[in-house]
Amino acid sequence: MPLPRLRVNPFQAKVLLEGIGTFFFVLSVALAENQCGKTALNASTRTRNLAPLASGFTLSVLVFAFAYVSGGHFNPATTLGVLLIRGIRIELATAYFIVQSLGGILGAIFALILSADVSRHIPA
Repeated sequence: MPLPRLRVNPFQAKVLLEGIGTFFFVLSVALAENQCGKTALNASTRTRNLAPLASGFTLSVLVFAFAYVSGGHFNPATTLGVLLIRGIRIELATAYFIVQSLGGILGAIFALILSADVSRHIPA
């Protein structure tokens, strides 16, 4: 039995993809920092912090996957920059700000839930 299709208009698709993309980006950054960052802070071992590499690859995959629909901002600062050069309408930018904030908060909360057994080294 096939799954039912979700019918959304282009505005809703853009906003939904921005929220999902921001959620996964914040989740991957927090989990990568939590796993890699705590060992890199230890001065006795000579490990390299590979969390920025994971963050960069995650952002590039998200941009390649979602940019053709939503623009691939995934950051309120990027949305503000595009708004200031008048590359996006104020209604869409406001919706992006809201869902990017919600996606970021939910991604951070989900990362805290997933890494409950390790130390609380979540990047600022």
